[in-house]
Amino acid sequence: MNWYLQSGKESDVVFSTKIMYIRNFRNYRFNITKEEAKKMENEIKDKLLSLGYNLKLLRINDMDDITKSTLVEKDLISKKCKENKYGYNDILVNDEENICIMINEDDHIKLQVFSGGFELEETFNYAKEIDKKIEETFDIAKNDVSNPSGNYTLSSIEYVKLNDENIYNIVFNDDYNVYTYKVNSKTKEIISGKREIINDNSRFIDKDEMLEIIYKHANLNKYDCNLVVNDIKYEDGNPYYNTIFYSNGIKYQYKSNAYTGAIISVIKIDENNSNES
Repeated sequence: MNWYLQSGKESDVVFSTKIMYIRNFRNYRFNITKEEAKKMENEIKDKLLSLGYNLKLLRINDMDDITKSTLVEKDLISKKCKENKYGYNDILVNDEENICIMINEDDHIKLQVFSGGFELEETFNYAKEIDKKIEETFDIAKNDVSNPSGNYTLSSIEYVKLNDENIYNIVFNDDYNVYTYKVNSKTKEIISGKREIINDNSRFIDKDEMLEIIYKHANLNKYDCNLVVNDIKYEDGNPYYNTIFYSNGIKYQYKSNAYTGAIISVIKIDENNSNES
C-alpha cells in the first residue's frame, strides 16, 4: 500500500514526514553539462538499483505531462525535475512510493523518504540507512574536515507553537557539531538553523599516534625523520594537525584530521632540486 494511504502517528495534525539527503559526486562538477549528465546517468543508475528496496528506474523523458504532473503532486519529483533540464533526469522509486531518488535535478542525486503522520525519527533513521549505502557505493563530495564520517544522530524533536504556528524544534549531531533547526510543520520551511562546533580536546588523536600514522603513510622509519612541527591548528573552527618534518633531504608537510587521523593533504619539497609535489 502506498505510504500516503496509510495513517501514521498524530496524522490528525501532521499529514506526512519527509526526509531528504542531497548528494553530489566528487568526480563531477556541481553545474554539469548535458553531456556530463548523460554520462552520469549511465554510470550510476545500475549502482543505485543495486541498493535494493525494490527500486525501479523511471525516465522523465518517457513520461507524458499528466504522469509528470501526478508525480509532482505526490511530491516525488520537483517542478525542476519535471522540466527535465538536461534531458537525462531519472527517478528511482519503490512500489510503496515512500522512497524516491531523483537524478540530475539541481544536484546529482536527491534521496527522499516519506511516511504518513509524525514519524520523524523513524523516517530519519530509514533515510540514513539508505544514504549510508549510497556513501559506501559512490565517491561522495563532502567536507572531510567538518564531518568525515557522515554519521548523524537525532538528539531530540519537539512539536511546539511559535507565533501561532506549529513548529518542529529539531536537534541532531555528528561527531563534531550540534545542529539546531526550527522548521514550520505545515510548509516545511526552515525558520532558523545553527551549527555549534564541539571542541573537545580529549577526543583529539594523540600526537605520537598521529606521527605513527603519518610516517606509515609516507613509508618512512621515524628514526630517519627530523620532526620540526606537530601541533594542532584550526580552519573554520575545525581542528587539524599541522606536521612538518625532513627526511633524506625532502621536506614533508602534512595536514591531518585531529579527531580521526585521516590525511587531508600532503606537500613534499625536494630541497636538493627545489621540486614540489
